[in-house]
Amino acid sequence: MPALDTNVLVRLLVGDDPDQARVARAAVAQAARASDPLFVPLTVVLELEWILRVSYRYSKDQVMAALSALLEARELEFHEEGSVERPALLP
Repeated sequence: MPALDTNVLVRLLVGDDPDQARVARAAVAQAARASDPLFVPLTVVLELEWILRVSYRYSKDQVMAALSALLEARELEFHEEGSVERPALLP
């Protein structure tokens, strides 16, 4: 099962680089067509939260909404998904 890195998830959520966002969306679409989910390591989720909060100034609610949207995507399989689903202790 292919794994995603933080950069791909940032591009999916933020879309700040149109070319990279297009590639990221295509990878997820391909995984959906192939019924082969993409693996998201817990460390990637942690880094994603930090990047969204620090670099993109997402509020706690925005971070939680972004993570919830990713968790709902059938194309993604999360390591320690139960840990990701628990409410975060963000400031």
